[in-house]
Amino acid sequence: MTYLPLLTLLVLTTIFVQIECWESVAIHRTYEENINTCLLGKYHKDVPSVEEKLAGHCDSWKERSCCEAETTAAMHYADIWHGFDWNHCANISTQCWDFMMKDLCHYECSPNLGPWLVHEDKSIREERFINVPICRSECSDWWAACKNDLTCSNNWHAGPWDWSS
Repeated sequence: MTYLPLLTLLVLTTIFVQIECWESVAIHRTYEENINTCLLGKYHKDVPSVEEKLAGHCDSWKERSCCEAETTAAMHYADIWHGFDWNHCANISTQCWDFMMKDLCHYECSPNLGPWLVHEDKSIREERFINVPICRSECSDWWAACKNDLTCSNNWHAGPWDWSS
């Protein structure tokens, strides 16, 4: 099995997702809908609302949240999140885990992703977001945090995931 640096794989996955995006159907929403839209998914609220007790990195969204407290607690405190083991290849560093949690909180909780949502027909969601801009400093900090972490998959979007080693 080939072990890849975690962030290298994330960059390659992002490029793949961007290319795939050109074939996706964008969802058109009004300005108000774009800033008040929850992703259509199994673990997301229908509309953003106050959620006082969000765990860890998700606390930023407590005033307008698309996630529930139970969801954020599970993702922060469980070793495996919906079948995904953060330590699937080797133990993930604390710094890298923090960035992964920030990203997951953004996915689960943000009501501001309307412009980047596209239709996707999956059992756990009907939409996903792609091409969400991030600041260069955020990207550099994420790289610095995860550059020494490894993953055991060539494609995070599609898998396959081998938990045997």
